Amino acid sequence: MFKHPNLLKTHITSQEYSVSSKFLQVFTITTLMLFGSLNTYAEENNSKTQGDYTVHYSAFPSTFLKPEIAKRYSIPRSGTTGVINISVQQKQSTGSQAVSAKVAGSAVNLLQQKNSLAFSEVKEQNAIYYLATFPYSNEEILHFNISVTTNESTSPISVKFTKKFYKD
Repeated sequence: MFKHPNLLKTHITSQEYSVSSKFLQVFTITTLMLFGSLNTYAEENNSKTQGDYTVHYSAFPSTFLKPEIAKRYSIPRSGTTGVINISVQQKQSTGSQAVSAKVAGSAVNLLQQKNSLAFSEVKEQNAIYYLATFPYSNEEILHFNISVTTNESTSPISVKFTKKFYKD
């Protein structure tokens, strides 16, 4: 019969337990910090730059809007309606400037059901942004595919992101 001293060991000394317990604690804390910072970065990095243009995007439940803002832009406030907001900035020598663009896109769920997004342009002072609404179910994951073409650009900027939505 094969005998190996480490395989036959049935108990752990308190010193060995202390070392392995401390290692487990450090490993757990490090993992949580790493994944926590990656998750925070993913949520904060909602933009894509191509050349001199940066596309900023966000998608959120329509209930996040104040009632007067939703009413102003004819957005229904509902626990099953989401809003996607797109803006385009052009880098200039004095900073960035909002620019007009043609925005098209879709939201696709895990069952591959596609919902085309109808964007409307909103201009306020020095800002230009594009809004569209879309339906969602509780805990639904949507994959967004957005195409942005500026008036000066010949090639579109493709933005893809995924987000999970919860019913309010």
